[in-house]
Amino acid sequence: MDVPVSLKSIKPFIKRAEELDNDRTQPASRLVAYYCRQYALELAIPLLKTVNDPKAQECAMNIMNALEEEKKAVGEAFSKHEAYGIVRDFATKVLQGGDKQYEAVYSKNSRDYNSAKEDPFGIPEAPTSTPSFPAESKGGAEDDDSPPVFKPLAPAPAPAPSAPASAPSPEAAAPKRSSWFGSKKSSSTSKESITDAIELSKFAIAALEGKEIELARQRLQKALDCLK
Repeated sequence: MDVPVSLKSIKPFIKRAEELDNDRTQPASRLVAYYCRQYALELAIPLLKTVNDPKAQECAMNIMNALEEEKKAVGEAFSKHEAYGIVRDFATKVLQGGDKQYEAVYSKNSRDYNSAKEDPFGIPEAPTSTPSFPAESKGGAEDDDSPPVFKPLAPAPAPAPSAPASAPSPEAAAPKRSSWFGSKKSSSTSKESITDAIELSKFAIAALEGKEIELARQRLQKALDCLK
């Protein structure tokens, strides 16, 4: 499917859906492809209101037609609970795998790393820049302005003798650790609800990185609802 420039933010999700369409080894791939297109349509609808592009409207209609064709088959093959679990696991694996690849391949100060973080569902390409490392120290006066971490540690001076320290007064005693966070309250929130809240928060972070503020706000609100 051709995605116009005005809808470039949905291209990674359409590309992922088309890749999953070609995967005949796992039935769940068809389900994830469906929800990739559904999410792409959610991103496209607000953009259609701000751009006057016939190609963008045609692209959105093609996505809607593809969803309509798959809706019945997906609904019959998977329950709503099963679909939620499958898509969540897939998204988690993609995000975790992407983080590991970006941290291993890209320097955090490079243009490639920053652009990769903006597209967590994209396919990483070979880096165009190499990480920079501090030059090896050769010793001598020219190294006086180097960071302290690269200099040998000087021996610590011997402590001067002093009188035995007296026990601190009750007023100077350190506060108990429990007082740092206030009184502890018992929580009835289930472990499953906490897990769901964490996953929703991850999606919210991904939405923020893609500058989808409203979508991030919705995911965060759902995460808070899980903790009620």
